[in-house]
Amino acid sequence: MNQECVHAAMPGTAGLEILRAIAAGADPFTGCHANGDFGKCLQTLAELRRSGLIDRSQQLTDAGRAALAACRA
Repeated sequence: MNQECVHAAMPGTAGLEILRAIAAGADPFTGCHANGDFGKCLQTLAELRRSGLIDRSQQLTDAGRAALAACRA
């Protein structure tokens, strides 16, 4: 993962996984299997919202799409 990618998608690997799941139309909680996982997913979703990468409907914003594009490069 390049430095621009980490900077663009602030929350790191967990955030990227959730952004990719949302972009694919999947449930952002797909990788959560235990109570602790759900808490981490909720925290990551909150951080993605605060960062402006997703909206309150858990849909990608323009910034979220740009962050994913930066990570693919």
